[in-house]
Amino acid sequence: MFSKLAIKTTGSTFFSQQTIRAFHRPVHIIGFPFAGGQQRPGPEEAPKWLFEQEWLHQMEKKGGVSKEMIQVTNQKCNQAQDKDILEGHRKGERNWNNVYESCDRLEKATAKSLLAKQYPVVFGGDHSQGIGSIMGMKQVWPQTRILWVDAHIDANTPQSTLTGDLHGGPVAYVAGLTQWGKKPVLSLKHLIYFGIRQWEPEEMVLIEQEKIPWYESKLCTVERLPQIKAEVEKYFYPDGKKQPYWISFDIDGVDYQQFASTGTPENQGIPLDFMLAFFDTFIPESVGMDLTEVNFLLSSGETTERDKRIVRQLIEKITDVVHREKPHYTLP
Repeated sequence: MFSKLAIKTTGSTFFSQQTIRAFHRPVHIIGFPFAGGQQRPGPEEAPKWLFEQEWLHQMEKKGGVSKEMIQVTNQKCNQAQDKDILEGHRKGERNWNNVYESCDRLEKATAKSLLAKQYPVVFGGDHSQGIGSIMGMKQVWPQTRILWVDAHIDANTPQSTLTGDLHGGPVAYVAGLTQWGKKPVLSLKHLIYFGIRQWEPEEMVLIEQEKIPWYESKLCTVERLPQIKAEVEKYFYPDGKKQPYWISFDIDGVDYQQFASTGTPENQGIPLDFMLAFFDTFIPESVGMDLTEVNFLLSSGETTERDKRIVRQLIEKITDVVHREKPHYTLP
């Protein structure tokens, strides 16, 4: 049985009602309004929705929060009958041109934010954004380890993918499992998964051959977090010399019964209370994060309203921890 999460309908759950006068790191929310790595319309609308929220405007006024919208080349999903998209299809890589160009813009924005000593939260958009955000982050923090929270492994290559949807392959691109014109930046030894429960056979072969650690959803409980943290540190830092993290969080990693507004939902996922505790545990040791695959077009009524409240709660939680906790590493 999954933990039940109480969602407040009014007021701020985590964000202080007083103006923040001092904070350890400013949060910079980078909107990535892009659906071109997958087949459903909707994820491109989530950043615009977020940026229009009064509660986010109030957070900006209090200080320590800023936002930026990436001007992607084409927001539409890869099924759109759009000449620009159709001409970008390659074998095993649908809409490649727009994914590449839009992620290149995100790469530059992510690196710029980190160099400004901000904590970037890249809010998508589909998970193909991981190509751009991680490429940009690695320019500033080349030894950073990746905590990948997702229902899927996202390491498909053009040869292994069944759909050609590039939101299923960001790990393959940043780790150099396929050639695409840029040098790989991620060692698979610097990657741990949380919540994966659906994959292509070739992806699980990769996990087993490379001995990449992964935590099933049933192991992701608040009570086990101290043990999980100890295991993560033992694996990543056997010599005790720690490096910071980047968190790549696909909302479909959360159980579908607790968050339904996403394009590739899976049951038996991570409970939301675990994710809130995960943020408390790992954000102080991270340099930034992705938050992807929110799609309110795929839910309706009270379910949509509940999920919007959950997104607010997640953003407020992330911001609160970033502001409150001193980073456990030296800023560049």
